[in-house]
Amino acid sequence: MLAGYETTSVTLTYCIYLLSKHPQAEMKLLQEVDQFKGQPHYEDLDQFPYAAAVLNEALRVFPPVPMFSRVAQEDVQVLVILMLTITEPWHCNILPLCSHLLCGHAHTQYSQIRLQT
Repeated sequence: MLAGYETTSVTLTYCIYLLSKHPQAEMKLLQEVDQFKGQPHYEDLDQFPYAAAVLNEALRVFPPVPMFSRVAQEDVQVLVILMLTITEPWHCNILPLCSHLLCGHAHTQYSQIRLQT
């Protein structure tokens, strides 16, 4: 999910920023962490679903990489409303913020609903 030190530091900075703006989310995260007994290890990460949701929400609202590229390995239909089909081997540039707009999401709004899962 996270690659280099710059993207990691940007993502963690935005996590802290969003938690500071939403104290109820911060309290729920602290409760989840406090329930764990002992020193957590990599194998224990699945016991922190709310922490993963907070991280994913920060990545959604503030993606650390503005664009990434992919190559279609097979034909795929996207944006069904526009009847757009990407055919293999199409090179695609994906802009995360634009994908939120195309799907009708308020991309800059921190979502408590997403964090409840």
